[in-house]
Amino acid sequence: MLLTKTLPLVAAAALALGPAACGGSDSDDVKSSLQDYNNAVGDKDAAKACDLLSDAAKKTIGGKSCEQTLKSGLALLNTKQLSAFKDTTIKNIKVNGDKATATISFPKGSGVPDQTQTLVKESGSWRLQAAGAK
Repeated sequence: MLLTKTLPLVAAAALALGPAACGGSDSDDVKSSLQDYNNAVGDKDAAKACDLLSDAAKKTIGGKSCEQTLKSGLALLNTKQLSAFKDTTIKNIKVNGDKATATISFPKGSGVPDQTQTLVKESGSWRLQAAGAK
């Protein structure tokens, strides 16, 4: 009898704590989105990279589709450059409402220049405004 009364309370407590335990600050979420995008580029995963772009970025990217255009661009990167995307440092994150900027530093000698990226919050997720240096 005690078990049937306490089980709903335990379930309710877990649901109440769940979102707080999983959520991060906007700065953390911006950093995570940038890391996910950089990893997608490093893996040559154009579909995942496109999913992390804002609607406006997808429209301005040109070509037949975002994925096809990014695939063509990723094909131009050499192995050293692709691996550099997986070894970035993200710093100077500034969030202002639904917009954010951050600096991405790549390893020295990688051939990839540091970038400042702009992100926007769309449907609760941070998305990159451009698919490259800005």
